[in-house]
Amino acid sequence: MLDLTNKNTQKMKMSISKIFLMLLLLIEGASLMAVEILSAKFLSPFYGTSLYVWTAVLSITILGLTFGYFTGGRIASKNVSLIFFLIS
Repeated sequence: MLDLTNKNTQKMKMSISKIFLMLLLLIEGASLMAVEILSAKFLSPFYGTSLYVWTAVLSITILGLTFGYFTGGRIASKNVSLIFFLIS
């Protein structure tokens, strides 16, 4: 006799963790876009809303994301625990 409940609970846990991670990524992306737009709006009284301002804001955001993803990937590859995965 096969015990399918163990496999079903493992699939359920994996799907819940996938949903949690997707929701976390959605919230992170939305908050990053909000900060990006707000930073450009805060700079507009001093420098205007020219192409150069938006280019600078986008460049700094992308460089920050690149550095964060690189550092987080290195930390996550060294420590395979869920706590380090969520921190990075």
